[in-house]
Amino acid sequence: MNEQNTTNEPMNTQPAEQNTENGAAAQEKKFTQADVDRIVKERLRRRDEAKEKAQNEQFAAMQAEVTKRENRLACREYLLDKRYPAGLLDVIDTTDPNEFKAKADKACSLFGTQRSFTPPLRSTEPSDGYFDAAEHGAFTSVQKHKPKPFPPLYDEE
Repeated sequence: MNEQNTTNEPMNTQPAEQNTENGAAAQEKKFTQADVDRIVKERLRRRDEAKEKAQNEQFAAMQAEVTKRENRLACREYLLDKRYPAGLLDVIDTTDPNEFKAKADKACSLFGTQRSFTPPLRSTEPSDGYFDAAEHGAFTSVQKHKPKPFPPLYDEE
């Protein structure tokens, strides 16, 4: 027996190392199926909330843009009906159509009859056309095109 214990190391070192490894493994947190289900549901709920929040923000932005366009269109229609200059759209704020109407009326009453109105769909082409009648006659000749006769493709013998 003395031959087996010739080293000065104690005999219990190996089992102590194994015990610490087993203890660390035993101290690792283990989840039950209910815990895993709860964790997964919580993560899915957070993801869905974030997705819903992003969609709501996008919807709100789109709705604000549509409202802005509707208000500007209502203001433009008012200007056309009253035959006010269209430049007032750029000068007066169009977020509130009622406020815009009041300001447009006041501005036009201050400046009086200095307005010049051109309907938006009126033709801007000259009534007699763009061409002089003499010049235009050269392009509208009644002569029909007569093709030149081509030589035969094959020698006919």
